[in-house]
Amino acid sequence: MFGLKAEALMQLFFGLGAVMLAARALGALAERIYVPRVIGEVAAGYALGPSVLGTLWPAAYGLIWPEDGKALLWVVAVLGLYFLMLETGLHFHRPEAIARTPLFGRLIVGTTVPALVLAYALVPFFAFSRHAGEAAVGSLGAASFRLIVGVMTSITAVPILAKIFKDLNLDRTPFAQLVITVAAFHDLLLWGLLSVALALAAGTSFGAGDALGTGALFIARTLAVMAAAGGLAWLFFRPVAAVFRRRTAGVGWALPLVLGALFLGAGLATRYDVEAIFVPLFVGLLARLWLKDGERQAVEAGLGQLPLQMFAPLYFAAVGYHVSFGETFSFALLLEFALFAYLLQGLPTYAVARMTGQGRFCALNFAVAFSERGIPGMVVASTAYARGLIDAPLYTVFVVFALGSAAAAGVWFRAVRRGRRPLMAEAAPVLSGDGPRGL
Repeated sequence: MFGLKAEALMQLFFGLGAVMLAARALGALAERIYVPRVIGEVAAGYALGPSVLGTLWPAAYGLIWPEDGKALLWVVAVLGLYFLMLETGLHFHRPEAIARTPLFGRLIVGTTVPALVLAYALVPFFAFSRHAGEAAVGSLGAASFRLIVGVMTSITAVPILAKIFKDLNLDRTPFAQLVITVAAFHDLLLWGLLSVALALAAGTSFGAGDALGTGALFIARTLAVMAAAGGLAWLFFRPVAAVFRRRTAGVGWALPLVLGALFLGAGLATRYDVEAIFVPLFVGLLARLWLKDGERQAVEAGLGQLPLQMFAPLYFAAVGYHVSFGETFSFALLLEFALFAYLLQGLPTYAVARMTGQGRFCALNFAVAFSERGIPGMVVASTAYARGLIDAPLYTVFVVFALGSAAAAGVWFRAVRRGRRPLMAEAAPVLSGDGPRGL
């Protein structure tokens, strides 16, 4: 069929079916024991990967992950990553009334700048600095590696935090809406910094002697392509949407338009050696800004029905596939990085909250929320590992820390809810709705 051999199709479908069923089953099991679904989906990839199934039952492993069909499975997994980034852009929270609260601007600065600066400066003094990948060579590669660690130390998992708050009926509290809004802006800055880190790393492959000039060239290229994409979107996206509104009944056109923009943009970025994973985030932001509420809701509903339900678990399973607790992995390395990340992100956040009048316990709530890495942490880990910027042991450390911090945040806020402890000391206006104002 279409030039594909029957055997190749059989291997692809068998692998997709096995991985999808395992991811859904373990994801559902994870939710039943009150941990994020993504932990079960990553565990499915690990269980079906070379570390477990490949060791215990090589024949079954070969059926699920055939060498000839593995590349097609990775393509499907990358689609899951793209849809996740698109959803992140669609769910971007504009500040509105929240921006007028004293904590808003201070939290954005306090959760972004100190951890990044300290991580960049302190990385060489820790053992995990010896786990840079083969591509992290020269001054550009070293700078890229340190930026990757800084982003991993600072980034916050908005989707998982939102899910935790919703499950605990806290999503309409001033605390939850302030945290989600700040985290959205905070993460947008960090995604931009990750693109800079990848642009720096791309400069190492050219062997240029002028490291600064080469890095500046690739950063400029990245910014130029993003600016061109924004200009094209301004020229075509809005007029095309306007045509559909006038000539088409309903809002069913919105999802194909957004997905078309996503794939065209990803192709453009790949053509000019710009990291394509930021395209869906960019497209999602544009859709958030330019689509009407009903149209955006149709896009979100369409994504939730198939793309996210099917492809996202496959991406998380692919993340778990590469996790390895073999001889090169060290729990001491995991403990070192966990303490490094929690202290560098948690202490400044705690201090900022205290300086704006929050009590000790309420300030600790902010520190816990902004120390949760979750899905974005896994995206950073998988992207850096795929580019050769970190080695396998540090990749495993990043993934385990991302999952562990997500589980820890869930446990913490569940305990806060059960004990009816305060989330924050003073009320802030909510964005919308008439949900509970606080605890």
